[in-house]
Amino acid sequence: MLIRSVRSLLTMVILSLIYPVSYVFSQHAVEEKIFPEFTLELKQPRYLVPTSKNGLWIAFVSSNYDIFLQDISKKKKILINPGPGQEKNPSEIVWCESNDKLHFAWRLKSQSKSLEFASLDLATGQLGEKITVDKSSEPMPRIKMGCRDNTINLVWYGERGDERGKKYSIYASRSRDGGKTFSQAFEVTPQTRASLYPTLITDEKGNAYVFTEVVTSDKHKMLFRKATDKGWEEPVIIGEVGTVSLYIRPLKVGNRLLVFWFNSYDGVPVTEMALSDDDGKTWKRYTFEATRNLDLTGMQVVAGDENNIYLVLSAVNLKEKNDDPQKAKDQLFFFYSHDGGKTFSSPVSIRHDQFGSYTRAHLPNILAKGKNVVVVWNDYRNIRANLYMNYSTDGGITWQAKDIPLEEPGKYNTVLHWDIDNLIEYKGAYYILAHRFRDDAMEAAYPVVISFKITK
Repeated sequence: MLIRSVRSLLTMVILSLIYPVSYVFSQHAVEEKIFPEFTLELKQPRYLVPTSKNGLWIAFVSSNYDIFLQDISKKKKILINPGPGQEKNPSEIVWCESNDKLHFAWRLKSQSKSLEFASLDLATGQLGEKITVDKSSEPMPRIKMGCRDNTINLVWYGERGDERGKKYSIYASRSRDGGKTFSQAFEVTPQTRASLYPTLITDEKGNAYVFTEVVTSDKHKMLFRKATDKGWEEPVIIGEVGTVSLYIRPLKVGNRLLVFWFNSYDGVPVTEMALSDDDGKTWKRYTFEATRNLDLTGMQVVAGDENNIYLVLSAVNLKEKNDDPQKAKDQLFFFYSHDGGKTFSSPVSIRHDQFGSYTRAHLPNILAKGKNVVVVWNDYRNIRANLYMNYSTDGGITWQAKDIPLEEPGKYNTVLHWDIDNLIEYKGAYYILAHRFRDDAMEAAYPVVISFKITK
């Protein structure tokens, strides 16, 4: 068995080095590039990294805790965190691009917790010196980063205690010189002893917009705070919320700010949102009533433009689960707005499977341009986890009559990341990053990039 597995792995490596695998499903040509020479650390995020001048890459953490940047053409591989083993063990890597440089940040846990940063010069391929951004806040693996020109914004979750014990806050640091130096860690949520899940938007001026849940006196609240070149403005409480779980998704569309979140009230889950047209000073709330009792396993939101906004969820309907346990499977729920987020549609069905809610579909990724919308998700209609796609050309009102498989159905277990939306459009094609398990034990996996074009 071991010899057969080794031979199989060597065969995959050799084939992947010779040529990518291509399939044709219906009128849609699909191509995949596999990287079986790597084994992923599955707990860590991974990304498609499109660059303006240097092609398409993938960034990921290997099972040896190396942070790799790999050109998908396999011409170049760059190690972002060189050094002895005790200086590794990264978690929650993030990246952004500005001024022909790729910037990376990650949380490092060795003898103490720290937030590290390094830049890669795309023109020369030279990796800059690693910078320790902060240790004092005791950073945890929830990090967000955004950059614009010479401004780099970092926000993260820290567990630095005080005289009263542990204190869980959101911290931030900013660089105004392209990552050469960073400001001292700033506590974004000092008024609470419990914050989590920081989110970040960086706009065209380098301003930072942070959304997070805070807990004060047993009340849960959604908080907003903004930083400009003058510093951090006072925090704004959007309102009381339920217990927030996993997902907070912010958007800035023109001058409008929106934030979507998943929470529960007295054990009943529901998805909500808020909207601001005055730079976050005041907010209007909206509840997606159709999502009441939907226990989310995936949430992504995108803007096609200033008018068209799309929300896609995967969730288990707890009411149906109680009525019929066999229906305890994740399904997809899609909502569209054609008025910039003021109103949203009822849920639209985008998946077509004859077994309906008896088979699982979850972890949707979404991309939109105007009224053209593409969604890729994990689908279990063939027992194993496969990638399927569907698309709309009228703003999500109607979808193709048949779902489109992006790999040979039932052959592999190919899985999307639970949090990162890794669907992009690059030079006329769509790309999706996933990980593929080596066998049905589903313990070890390697990266796979699938590209496709939509032929109308």
